[in-house]
Amino acid sequence: MGLFETLVLNHKKAEFIRFLTVEGCRNRDSENQLAAKALISVLPTLTSLTDLRVMFFKKGEASFINEFNAILTSCHFHLHTLFCDEWLDHAEIVKNQPDLQFLGIYGWGAVPIQFLKQLCAELVPIPMTFCLGREGGYPVYDSIGLFPSFLHPETARGLCRALQPIFECNRGSQMDLASDRVTQVSLFFETVGDTDFVAAIILEMAKYFPNVYWLILLAQRLSRLEMVDIKKVISPVRELYELCFSQWYEPDYKQVARSEDVIFTIHIDNDKKLRFAQEWEGICPDLEDISFFDGVVVKKREGRWEVMTY
Repeated sequence: MGLFETLVLNHKKAEFIRFLTVEGCRNRDSENQLAAKALISVLPTLTSLTDLRVMFFKKGEASFINEFNAILTSCHFHLHTLFCDEWLDHAEIVKNQPDLQFLGIYGWGAVPIQFLKQLCAELVPIPMTFCLGREGGYPVYDSIGLFPSFLHPETARGLCRALQPIFECNRGSQMDLASDRVTQVSLFFETVGDTDFVAAIILEMAKYFPNVYWLILLAQRLSRLEMVDIKKVISPVRELYELCFSQWYEPDYKQVARSEDVIFTIHIDNDKKLRFAQEWEGICPDLEDISFFDGVVVKKREGRWEVMTY
């Protein structure tokens, strides 16, 4: 707090600040509110700021959110990297921060999809956007969501390579982040039918996030997918333990599975699923859990693959 007060009073010192990380504390709402107010007062003075990482554990008051949105959509500074909470107006921030290249969102859900679709419709250049989550109670963000469907194919292929140094620059204690601590990755594609494209992205992912063991491949729409090609897709992820195929939808929208290609992709009999599991295990020997597009799960139990019934 004293640092912020000094920067507000001394604009020359404030001009030297290029990187700023502010994190809230669990179960300390009053302290977090004070920190939020201090942050709002100091941000307009940080005219050289390019990398801002802010996280509060609880949604703040509407007035704080509105003020924070107003500052981030102003011309006080030109951000290159922004990590922030999920309840901000990300679309307006992107529109008003034309130099923004990396946008990380603490949290999960449909928030990124909605504002990314909005920006696409408005032909606004989209930064490399990702979600950050964690599976356990430790302050380690070990789960990330990436959205290659909203990027140019060449940009999407280099996404993980570009993100790795951004992750290594993390400076928080409650927001610990490092490329070698990421164990779960969700990839949002328009379709996973182009297995060469999917494989190229996963190859880069395995290189720059080497400890992934849980991979989730999501498609907005289903196209013809040759499951025999999945071997080349997952082969770089040698420690893969769990593989999941799923779909992501717009609100209140569900694809009607009528086309021949969709039927081909979804309706795979269980015997074939078991054969695919055995083949993929030959590539990824730790693989023990697979979820298919139709919701059927096969698991390895005592050395044998079984179709699970719930």
